[in-house]
Amino acid sequence: MDAGSDVQVTISLRLAGGQAQDRLLRALQDLAAGTGIETSISWPDTTTWTSTVESNGRQLAATAPAAGQGRIGIRTAPRVVTFDGMPLDLSRLEYELLLFLAEHPARVFTRLQLLDHVWGHTHAGLRTVDVHVRRLRAKFGDDVALVTTVYGIGYRLTDGVNIDIDRG
Repeated sequence: MDAGSDVQVTISLRLAGGQAQDRLLRALQDLAAGTGIETSISWPDTTTWTSTVESNGRQLAATAPAAGQGRIGIRTAPRVVTFDGMPLDLSRLEYELLLFLAEHPARVFTRLQLLDHVWGHTHAGLRTVDVHVRRLRAKFGDDVALVTTVYGIGYRLTDGVNIDIDRG
């Protein structure tokens, strides 16, 4: 290969999302710094990070996806949840909680109501709901506002969350 040839390298990585994606992007940009390499990083939602680095390491331009703008998909037949096209490993109750809240957007539910509708009983401790909400939030990452706490009442799906439910 001669020195004037362009070489395109494609690297595919699976990330949990949130801050891990940002750290990886910065690491890749640091690696390319000083080489004059243009990097273009695409996420499954077709948003693209693009950065051009001059040979002196100065970053010329960068565009990035907005935090928390990922697409969430719920496919009910296979019980699969995806975030920006990547499948998420949710427990049965995390899945049921997310689906229930997605089916009832903009409605606030008490812990007792969630225990009844999602768990099917009310004899478990109310803090059980808190634990599952916390785990669900953690799986989507810190940058995704998924479930809103309504202090003194309970929980609801956060306004503007983009969830597509496929019942097929």
